[in-house]
Amino acid sequence: METKCALPNKNSHIGRGATSVFDLLMPTCGNGDLCSKLLCNATNRSHIERVACCCSCYADKKNHRQCAEVYLEKDGQCIKACPPLGEGMRDAYDLACSNRNTPWNTSDKERHAREIQSVGSELIFAQDHAHEVTKNCYEKKSLGAQALWDVSTETGEIASAVLVPTTKTRHFSHAAKQLAKRSNFVPAATCSDTWPVKSTVWETLFDGKV
Repeated sequence: METKCALPNKNSHIGRGATSVFDLLMPTCGNGDLCSKLLCNATNRSHIERVACCCSCYADKKNHRQCAEVYLEKDGQCIKACPPLGEGMRDAYDLACSNRNTPWNTSDKERHAREIQSVGSELIFAQDHAHEVTKNCYEKKSLGAQALWDVSTETGEIASAVLVPTTKTRHFSHAAKQLAKRSNFVPAATCSDTWPVKSTVWETLFDGKV
């Protein structure tokens, strides 16, 4: 168990192997339902393998006229310990991401934010509003997040990603201004599926160079 995943008031913990896999899936996919299904599938496969192993062992010993314990029949009770659902998986991951109980005293959320803030551009960038990704946003309703304004560079890296209540310019203008102030962010052109709408904003931020 990694220290960042040892959260208080949680009655379930995920093994180190599963944690390592989810650390790769959640930042890019963000799909808690997928992780929940993977855990359920792993539990089912483990149960089926045990049943098959017991049955094959019993059949082998029966053929050799040796005594073998018969596999216990189902007693009619349901399994009380089940893997968490997708929403619970996502909440647990978000809490672990914000936990600074790491060897470097920096949470994964802070580290990812700094990596995004260091991305630059010298050729072209594309900006857009994505709506589907907000379904994986932690406490989406309380934040009032309706879309994610993001900027991608020519290298495929994300230079900025902020939640916004609407697609209006005033709701992402602050993030755009901070992006334009980066010393390593000097693109020659920009791309948008809404062009030429809001083109004056980018011409103002970059002095008409894009």
